[in-house]
Amino acid sequence: MRAMGRTIFIVSADAAVTGECINELAAYAGQYRLAIANSVDQARIAFRHTPPAVVFLDESAIDPQRGGESLESGVALLTEMAPVVVAAAPEKQAGLAFLITSGAVDFVPRTNRFLRVAASLLDRRVRLSEQTTGMIHFPSDELGGISAKSSATK
Repeated sequence: MRAMGRTIFIVSADAAVTGECINELAAYAGQYRLAIANSVDQARIAFRHTPPAVVFLDESAIDPQRGGESLESGVALLTEMAPVVVAAAPEKQAGLAFLITSGAVDFVPRTNRFLRVAASLLDRRVRLSEQTTGMIHFPSDELGGISAKSSATK
């Protein structure tokens, strides 16, 4: 698959986390296109030009004190575009339970070596998106039992 379809968006306000995440992803030898944003709002604007296969959100990008969104709302906004791997304090996991159990989000507790786990999940999500691309086919109206002729004659 082209690198364009393998875009991993890193959303983090912590330059050290961003750099280490990039280093960990390099271990997977994937041909990823990486895009970086400092906030959820900045990422959502950039999605218009660079749609992601998966998003990595570090909780450093969430600052409710500056009038920003909560972690839960920020994650929900990002899942509108792609699956999200979230790295946050362990106690934040419960607030994301619905999104995690729905399969839209993977959660990584922000503890020792969390970026290694996050990079593994990001790589996995990219590979899954490659496998599922083009698999969903919606039936045409006639195959679905509805056609323009039958609708017009009723």
